[in-house]
Amino acid sequence: EDGKLEGKFPAIVCAIRDVDGDLVTLHRTYLTPSGKKAPVESSRKMMSIPEGMNVVGCAIQLGIPDGVMGVAEGLETALSAYKATQIPTWSTVSARLMESIEVPEGVHTVLIWADKDKSITGEKSARILKNRLQEMGIKAHILMPLMPRGGSAKSVDWNDVLCRQG
Repeated sequence: EDGKLEGKFPAIVCAIRDVDGDLVTLHRTYLTPSGKKAPVESSRKMMSIPEGMNVVGCAIQLGIPDGVMGVAEGLETALSAYKATQIPTWSTVSARLMESIEVPEGVHTVLIWADKDKSITGEKSARILKNRLQEMGIKAHILMPLMPRGGSAKSVDWNDVLCRQG
């Protein structure tokens, strides 16, 4: 963190690609040996973006869509949606980047696996994406977890639903 070694941890390393599949940068999620997020200030990090490139519109692409695809903010949510439905689901890494994701040619329907945040950020970004896609003639559906946030939790996402309810 800030040039200081915080420790050595296993990590999930994912390619962030543009809509054509070209590599833009890498995203890392540092873990404990048991698979929990590493106990560091920032367990998620994006590599530097090469000069002249941009992550706007890009995603971690889990599967190749054939007409229908899912979009989720975080990697864990995208992995859970993909596992539960077998529908290719792309992670946009953040709510802000979700708003601008580009979908491949031939996609006619997008399932937006929105996070239920206390701040409502995930829901707002999902609505922005839905409206933009519909203006392009693409059907878009927002899927929000029905499970309550509970206690001091900042959010509930579809990974929480899969882990707790199957």
